[in-house]
Amino acid sequence: MARLGKQKARRLGAGKKKLWLTIGGLLLLVSLLLRFWPLGPVFKEPLSPVLFSEDGQLLGARLAADGQWRFPRGEKIPEKYFKAVLQF
Repeated sequence: MARLGKQKARRLGAGKKKLWLTIGGLLLLVSLLLRFWPLGPVFKEPLSPVLFSEDGQLLGARLAADGQWRFPRGEKIPEKYFKAVLQF
């Protein structure tokens, strides 16, 4: 009788281990999908039309169609802004 109890306990332990491995694998899969799944633009609001010189200086800009200032994303962060963020 004691032998049957041990076998049953082993099967239950193996079942729990398999369950936790399955849950862990699913969580890993979901986290990888969320990390690497290509996302579209977060906002579909209109951008402000801007005009830049050849050397990248802002020459002019206008409000977006809904009256808000929204500049397109730049290729690099301005040096002054970078220093300000680091200092504060």
